[in-house]
Amino acid sequence: MFVNQFKRVYQFRIILKGTKPPIWRRIQVPDNYSFENLHVAIQNVMDWEVYAGSSYEFKVINPTTGLKETIGCSCFGFSRFAGINEPAIRIADYFSKRKAKVGYTSKHETRWIFTIEFEKVLSADKFEIYPICVKGKRASPPEDCGGVAKYQEMLETINESNSGRDRKALKRYQNFFEDDFDPEYFDPDNVFFTAGSGNPPLPDDLPDRLMKILKEPFK
Repeated sequence: MFVNQFKRVYQFRIILKGTKPPIWRRIQVPDNYSFENLHVAIQNVMDWEVYAGSSYEFKVINPTTGLKETIGCSCFGFSRFAGINEPAIRIADYFSKRKAKVGYTSKHETRWIFTIEFEKVLSADKFEIYPICVKGKRASPPEDCGGVAKYQEMLETINESNSGRDRKALKRYQNFFEDDFDPEYFDPDNVFFTAGSGNPPLPDDLPDRLMKILKEPFK
């Protein structure tokens, strides 16, 4: 039977800055996570792609020195992200105080800025496959929509589609969304974490009944 090899998980609340009401997620991740793992988990919980060519940074306080540090990855040498290619550093070395806040920025085609609140350390459920999302509010913006301000403009245009506003803009914006898109809807059970976030593959020794269900083709 699958059993975790770690005993603690770190709980974070992740808030997309500039959104009103705020778009946020609460996740629990293993204590052996690196900052790179945490970056991938945040992309996953926002339902965004993880690109090899994307850059990201965490603005953190070193608990030993008390100095601000930048940890992240600059794949193409963006000036804002230069000289910080240290993705393997462990989060446990930095998150030691509850309610600590960290800045996080990701950039592929659009730059997104988050506040990450370290909430607490919990005992791991030895039979749970981490990371997990336990709560959140509001749907994520399309990753390549142009940022928070542009996303708000899209929603306003779509909401006012019957008021005579620019029909070309409305049609262009609608291409970013599914037909049933609801900006207020979010279900943590629909979050899928990829292997890059530290989520292990399904173990071979799952109960036979569950393995049978997983292997059955969809009808």
